[in-house]
Amino acid sequence: MLSFPKELTSIDLPQPCYLGSDIFAAESYICKALEKLNEEALLEGELKFLNQKIATDINCAIETLVKSYDCSFEEYFEYKCLVDPLDPTQGEYAFALCKNGHSLRVTIENIYEWVLLSNDFSL
Repeated sequence: MLSFPKELTSIDLPQPCYLGSDIFAAESYICKALEKLNEEALLEGELKFLNQKIATDINCAIETLVKSYDCSFEEYFEYKCLVDPLDPTQGEYAFALCKNGHSLRVTIENIYEWVLLSNDFSL
């Protein structure tokens, strides 16, 4: 009997501590924290302040990315662009995940887009 593989989802991505686990970690922890804030009835200024607080939390690398050093989301993603998340160069020759992906840095404001595009690319 012929069987087809199941549809791949985020859970099929590498888990923390493995190459490529940044996508899983960003979706599972950063995006979920942002979604939780978006569900609250906050003023725009409060929401922006709390998003920035998540972006600059020095414990991000240890708590969400399972790294052994202190590093904020902003510091960790500082040189990452909307290109192939596994390409170490993150430069103009990396596969762009969207138009002008090479010139678009990953930020707390576009982390959802990076996760979505990286999932589509990786899966």
